[in-house]
Amino acid sequence: MKLQIITLIILLISAKCLFAQEITDLQITQLSIENTEGELQIIGGKANFINLPKNITTEIVGSNIILKNQSSQKIFIEIPKHCSIKINNHKGNINIKDFEGKIEVDAQEGNISLENLNNEVYINTNKGNIKGLFKDIFPKKIISFVNVEGNVDLFLPQNIEVNWQIKADKTIKNAFWKDQKNTDFQQNSSPVNPEKPTYLIYNKGGMVSIKN
Repeated sequence: MKLQIITLIILLISAKCLFAQEITDLQITQLSIENTEGELQIIGGKANFINLPKNITTEIVGSNIILKNQSSQKIFIEIPKHCSIKINNHKGNINIKDFEGKIEVDAQEGNISLENLNNEVYINTNKGNIKGLFKDIFPKKIISFVNVEGNVDLFLPQNIEVNWQIKADKTIKNAFWKDQKNTDFQQNSSPVNPEKPTYLIYNKGGMVSIKN
């Protein structure tokens, strides 16, 4: 029995060594990912600490970490929350949480989930839903969502003031437009105030829902 337990511990340690690598003392400011297939889970953590899977190609160029993933498995990545992220995604869901840097995603297929981001966010996807959960921390500069096929759902604080520029081929429901009783319209915009963040949403093949 003891031998089986020891063997199991060795296997678990070996698996951790195979699928994760920790990098410290690097002044990294950007993460770039080329993802062929597989789910990405990216979390913002403490400064100068990076946790990456070992089974993907990693290259460090100056302050930029470049990752290339061709596997179909779920990939977990932890990098400093001040970093910017740039992703080119062919197929797979993407989850991004707790970042202060600029976020850019160009995706062909897959759902995109965003949470607690407070910088610029640019999402361009052909097929998949976009969900932004920003109840506590929200982008204070600009959001740009362009979606061909799929729904867009945003959850925001009740007291947020935003420049809205929204267009969709299906229903738009925006809880921040109190004076509009009919929410089944295709375009929703407001006068631009440069002191407020601007949220641009264009959704061709799905609904847009914005809640507080």
